Amino acid sequence: MPKPTASDPNHPLLDNPFWHALTTEHAHFAIGDEHARRYPAQMSPIVALAHVDEAGYAALKQIVAPGEMVGGWGFASPFPAPWQFVFGGTGLQMICPQPPADRPLAPGNADTQVVILGLADAEEMMALVALAQPGPFMPRTVEMGRYFGVRVAGQLVSMAGERACLPGYRELSAICTHPDHLGKGYASHLVTRLVKTNFERGILSFLHVDSANARAVGLYEHLGFVLRRTIKIAAIQYTDDVETP
Repeated sequence: MPKPTASDPNHPLLDNPFWHALTTEHAHFAIGDEHARRYPAQMSPIVALAHVDEAGYAALKQIVAPGEMVGGWGFASPFPAPWQFVFGGTGLQMICPQPPADRPLAPGNADTQVVILGLADAEEMMALVALAQPGPFMPRTVEMGRYFGVRVAGQLVSMAGERACLPGYRELSAICTHPDHLGKGYASHLVTRLVKTNFERGILSFLHVDSANARAVGLYEHLGFVLRRTIKIAAIQYTDDVETP
């Protein structure tokens, strides 16, 4: 498959990004086979199918525990038994085809620092995610890619990072800011940093956002992201079909 370029925002890899991540740059994390794969539960609840069909769902059942809720991109009802829909909706897949302009932090605050985040910061990162609610974030999610944060007087108040990693593309995720620090440009700065450094390496940045989140969609459009496609997102689970006497 040809290597994606900056003029190739519609490469078919993006039609099933988590599958292609789990079979390429994230293959060392993958649990599953040629039909269904997933990340370790402590890393991400995301699962992926090579093809959304009965064979895929049957293979997925072998790597998901009864009652465990997992999320799939491109999954839509009806779901074959014993899978059950829990919640979901329509997401937007957006991509940044050109590097955005620099967005430096406002000068004059010596207590504000941009930092690289790692496993040692996971507890703080999960606390920020629990407050800002950008989406799922687990103890090992930070291992999936690069993460940057903004600290003010030592407190982590904003962060952004990479989730799905596949040849030529990086999905940006966990983009969030503490409610007390909104409107200061922290998220814009972090997203811009990720997009620009990726672009310098010949990598395009993309992301997924809830279609109802007008604030986030507006921010990403302002930073140069454009709509690539709409996509169904669903959280599903199954219960053990062995009846209790």
